[in-house]
This record gives sequence, structure tokens and C-alpha cells, in this order.
Amino acid sequence: MINSRLLGLACLNASLLATACSSDPTGGSGSPATHLVFTVEPTSRFSGFSFAPTVKVSAEDANGQVATDFTGVISMDLAPHAAGKSLRGTTIIAAVGGVAIFADLEVDGAASGNLLIASAQGLTPATSTAFASHLTRLVFAVQPGDPIAGTPIAPSVQVAAEDSAGRILTGFTGEVRLRDGENGLNSGLTGTLTATAVAGVASFPNIIFGRVGTGWQLIASVPGFTEATSARIVSHAPRLVFTVQPSSVQSGRVLAPAIQVTAQDYLGHTTTGFIQRVTLSIGHNPAGAHLLGDTTVSLDRGVATFSNLIFDAVGTGYSLTAAGSSPLGVPATSSAFDVTPCLQACWTIKASMPTPRYDQGIGVAQNILYAIGGATHPYGEGVTGRVDAYDPAVDGWTRRAGLLTPRTGAGVGVVDGVLYAVGGYGDTALVGAVEAYDASTDRWTAKAPMPVARTRAGIGVINGVLYAMGGSSDAGISGEVDAYDPTTDSWTTRASMPTARTGVDVGVVNGMLYAVGGYSGAGVSGEVEAYDPVSDRWTARATAPTSTQTVGVAVVNGVLYQAGLLQNSTSTELRLDAFDPVTNRWTSLETSPFLTQSRGLISGVGAVNGVLYVPGAVTQAYQP
Repeated sequence: MINSRLLGLACLNASLLATACSSDPTGGSGSPATHLVFTVEPTSRFSGFSFAPTVKVSAEDANGQVATDFTGVISMDLAPHAAGKSLRGTTIIAAVGGVAIFADLEVDGAASGNLLIASAQGLTPATSTAFASHLTRLVFAVQPGDPIAGTPIAPSVQVAAEDSAGRILTGFTGEVRLRDGENGLNSGLTGTLTATAVAGVASFPNIIFGRVGTGWQLIASVPGFTEATSARIVSHAPRLVFTVQPSSVQSGRVLAPAIQVTAQDYLGHTTTGFIQRVTLSIGHNPAGAHLLGDTTVSLDRGVATFSNLIFDAVGTGYSLTAAGSSPLGVPATSSAFDVTPCLQACWTIKASMPTPRYDQGIGVAQNILYAIGGATHPYGEGVTGRVDAYDPAVDGWTRRAGLLTPRTGAGVGVVDGVLYAVGGYGDTALVGAVEAYDASTDRWTAKAPMPVARTRAGIGVINGVLYAMGGSSDAGISGEVDAYDPTTDSWTTRASMPTARTGVDVGVVNGMLYAVGGYSGAGVSGEVEAYDPVSDRWTARATAPTSTQTVGVAVVNGVLYQAGLLQNSTSTELRLDAFDPVTNRWTSLETSPFLTQSRGLISGVGAVNGVLYVPGAVTQAYQP
């Protein structure tokens, strides 16, 4: 007799579908299998989902006991009357211990009274109890409302899984996916588009339509479910509104209170989730003003705040325009306001230099400010002998004859209307050359050179004598002081500064020279020392309130003004401090609100008719 166990295994390995394969129904010693029974019946289920619990079929002997040695092949099918339905999954299983487990069976299609039939060669088939297969579908439990383009839809979209009777399938925990509908190819749909259902419902809290449009739709899908399509929606463009209007202001002063622009929906609600950027520009511009400060600001909870805006020209009836990046709607226009003159203690913008430079020398002769030499690039690269003249009366620059010896870091002094360029640094070495400029002839003339070549020396003039103080020589930072007499074209050495410094600036008040700031080697210095040329002695005076990288010093009405930048500061704002030699006290004044391109591009200060000028990439003026 052929061993039934070996025959069963051989048949299974050959092909589970081979009709020629058969098994011996003998159920071991004296207990042959005679029939099949459903030991775990199929239950009503949703179309496309596996049975739970798993369907099981046993081979039993005549006494109703499981024939544990039965290893034959058991096949599963739908009853013939289940037309239009199909059974999916693994429908042919080899029994183990007389039992076949069908773990992944599912019925495709909806019907009631479905029957499963289990069969095995040589055994009586088994028919299951009747069960139903229900259609499943997705529905938008919370439809998308009409959103503001670029903001999350609120309330959050929700998609529910339901049966054909409209009951939520609370046991469903699968993933639901959202995508654009047929008209949404350009909707800019973003966000988390896949969500796991909880108790049959999937929530989507951050769905965004990035573009303005009408007729957008969402489609929800899950394998085995009928897809759901949302209602059509409109993605609106938010509008910008000036919620804090600009007030009239003095030229050169910051607009206050800070202007605020708010993104609102079409009902007037603030769109707090909108995160685009808003840019302000001048709308009506009666005087050709420039709008200075941070003109582009990101919305924060739907509000853009502009806290440092400045107008540089007087005029009546100005307005501002607020516009945003897509998909912001029509720009907003502010109410009208005026810009009035700033008569005292304020900064204004003037004509920029034609060629801004680093470490240029600044001098004033006959109410004209001169920018002399310098470098077109940082760190002394691009040394030039270019000279530009600024006339405050016309707010304009003209080019003048260049230096005979190009240099950066030249000290400049004026004696009887003649400018003297003293020392500096050329392309590769220190320059000790001294040159005199006659504005009436637009010519430079070589004069007696410095006793020791130095760069960035401070220059002051008293009684027709020019004093060169400090700077850097080949020996290092210097405190040397030399006096030049144009009448004899000669130099004499005077008492050295107590604190050796380079980049020191010098102002003259009441016959005394004041050496202010500079770099001492240990860091930026706030030292102030006064020199009396009559006694050839130095006296320490009150230290500047904040050590600065000095931009320059100028004197107006007996008060010495120092413009500088805070030590180690990365800011590009000018600080202005005033020193009264009579009281030996410093006063901190308004910091310039105007930004500059680089710290080096604002070197030098000159006073013309009581107004301080700081020339550079952005020329700034201060009226004390």
C-alpha cells in the first residue's frame, strides 16, 4: 500500500492545482477522514477585507473527530449562485494536522447570503453558514471650507470609512490618502496628505492650497474602498490692510508708531497662519523721497510690523503701498501723511559718493568737503589717488585732480584754504609724501615729506601749523607727533601722545588739539588726550562713553563730535557722541538710522556750515 503521507507531500510539491493529484483520506491508524467541516465559519465582512476571525476547515472521521493525520489539499470557493462576486486570497491550502487555515480570504463585491464551499478529493464537501459582504466607502465627514491660499484649511478636513448603510467602520485603522481633484492640478496642494484613521476617521490638520483658484477638490482613497470626492471650494487671495497707519513725521526720523500691515480674509478676519512676506514702498511720492529701513518683513501671526522706516525728503501727501508675494491679493494703500523738516538733532541722507572707498582722507576747505584717496576694496586693495568734492549747497559730487601719489589712510588738514594730504599707505609700502591741493587751480604740489612715514595719522591745524599725531609706522603703532609749517615747508618733532594709537582723529577747540579714539594695539581705544602746542604738553581728558572704531571727528560751535561704530560690533549703524571741552563731559546723541554697505565705506567726518557730513556709499548728514 502506498504511504498516504508521502503521497500527500509529493502531490503538494508537484502542484496544488493538479487535478491528477489525490490523497488517501485515511486518517491515520483506523480513523480515515470522511468529510469536511467549517470549524471557524466566515462572518459578514466588508468587501475587500479579509475575514476575521480567520476561516478554518477540518477533515473529520465518521465519528466527528479531527483526522489529525490528514494532510490532503483543501480547496475553497464561493457558492455558484454568488454571481458577479469573486473570492480572493489563497484558496488552496494543504491541511496540517487535519486542519486548513485560510488566512487571507476576502470577497470582492457586495451581496447577502454568500456561502463558502470547502472540498477535498475523496471527502464530502462542506458548506459554510451564510454571510454578507458589504460595500465600503469613504466620505468627507468634515468638508474643506473655502480657505485663504497659503494657509491651512480650517477646520481640519476629516475623512470617514463607512459601510453601505452609512455606519462608520470604527474598527478601520488604515491609511487614507488625499490628492488633487481633476481641476486641482495647479492648486499647489501641500501638507500631510496621508493620515492613519482612528476609530474609522482620518484627520488632516495642515492641508494647504497654495494657489488662488475656484473649483478645487480633494479626493480621498483607500485600497478596497470607494473613493470620496469633496465639495468644490474656492481658494481666496488674502488682502492686506494697514491696521496701523503711518503718521506725519520729520525727515530723517523713524515713523512712529510702527506701521502694521495685516493679512485678512474676505470676511475681515486676520489670517494668523499666513507666513508670506510683505514689502512696503512709496505710493504717492511728491518730493522724490527714498524709503529707508527694513521695507520687507515676514508676517507674524498674520501681521507685519515695520519699526524703523524713515523718509529722507520733506513733502505733503505721501502714501505707502503694501504688497506681498503670491498668493497675496491686491496691494493696500495707506492713508496720506506729511514729512516735515527736521531742524535739529536729526540725520538725513545726502548724495552718495560716485566711487565709495575705504579709509579715505576727509577735509573741508571753503565749504566744500573733499574725499581723498582710499582703497576700492577692503584691506588696502585697490589703492587709489582719486579725489571727489561734495558741495552741500547743491547736494552733489564732482571729481577733482587726483593725488600725485595714490594712497589709503592719508591724514588731511587745511591751512589757509589749502588741503594737505599727509602720509598713508601705497600699494606695497608706507607713504611719507605730503601733497598740497589748491582748489582754484585744481592742482596738487609735492611738499616736504614726513620725518617718519606713517599711515592713519590724526591731523589738526592751529595757527597755520599742521600737526600729525600717531598712526602706524614700520616700527608699529606710533605716538609720535610732528608739526609741519607750510611757510617754511619743514617739519619739527613735538611731545609724543601719552597713548600711542593709529587711526586716531583730531579736533581743534580753543587752541587745543584733542586726540580721540583709535586703536592702541590692545584694542579699540576710547582715550581722549588734549595737546597744548604752546606748552608742548598733553593732558588726559574724559574717556569717550563707548569705545568705538572711530569714523571721524569734527567740531561745530566749540563742541567736538565723534562718529564711530561700537567696538566689535557687526552693526552698520553710526553712533554719534558729543564732547564739551569746557565741562569735560561726553553726551551720547542719536544713532544714525541709515544703514551703510560696509563699516569701511563711511570713513571720515567733515563739518560744513554747522552740519556734520559722513560721506560714503550712503552719505549721511547730521544737524546738531
